[in-house]
Amino acid sequence: MQTAHHGTMDKVLFRFFIFWYSVGLILLVFDILPLSLEWANSVFLILCGILGGLYFYRTYGVFGAIFTVIVLIGSIVAESIGVKTGVIFGHYDYSDKLGLKWLSVPIAIGFAWVMILAVSHALAGGIVKPFQTQAAIRLPLYIITGALIAVVMDGIIDPVAYLVKGYWFWDGSGVYYGIPFQNFVGWFLLASLFHVLLVIGLYAAKKTKTSTHPYWHSRTLAVFIMVMSMFILLGFTSQLYLASIGVTALSLAILSLYRFKNTPLELHNNTAYSPGKR
Repeated sequence: MQTAHHGTMDKVLFRFFIFWYSVGLILLVFDILPLSLEWANSVFLILCGILGGLYFYRTYGVFGAIFTVIVLIGSIVAESIGVKTGVIFGHYDYSDKLGLKWLSVPIAIGFAWVMILAVSHALAGGIVKPFQTQAAIRLPLYIITGALIAVVMDGIIDPVAYLVKGYWFWDGSGVYYGIPFQNFVGWFLLASLFHVLLVIGLYAAKKTKTSTHPYWHSRTLAVFIMVMSMFILLGFTSQLYLASIGVTALSLAILSLYRFKNTPLELHNNTAYSPGKR
């Protein structure tokens, strides 16, 4: 009964996300979002993070919940260090458009990082399959792949959030839409650190054989497609053609590689997960 209840709740939540996403996509792409609804953007990021957290929890149990909290708090702390010192990502400041802040960083940013780790883990894990044979080679490849996927995502998120939406502002310059190269290095390093912690935690929790969930794995991949599509469309409509075309090509390459590495049976097999399976 508890599993059935969880299944119903999960479906309702994901359907609500699709509704929120669909309405937001129309309002943003056609630039008809009223100022009175600016708060809806932070709710969208928080919803993304909640879905990412559910993916981790449903797939990895208590450890998944703990890892979600680590990413949520750790990313905000890292962003706070970045805002105050410029050491990690370069010099930048957040505007007030994303709502409530903690340590000078919008709470919604922490939830966004949870989503980024969830989708990059789901994709990188499917591409590299880190816990199969030759783990000494596969684990570093998984970590690098996951971090690169996060950087690809930032390749469109950052220009749109900075130049179109004004969520944050850079104090400096860079070749890529005025964004410092240090920012992308910082993203790669922070995402790598989180993926390392995830691997260590999965080994400690003996969860290395639990890599997919019959409901949340495919929907986490769908979140990647939906979020990237939204930002790419916003990039095109705002004439950020380099970012939009480049990230579209890279995203398609990532998805194609994922599909190539997973047979149709594996893509649709829902028996790979069961509660408590190790």
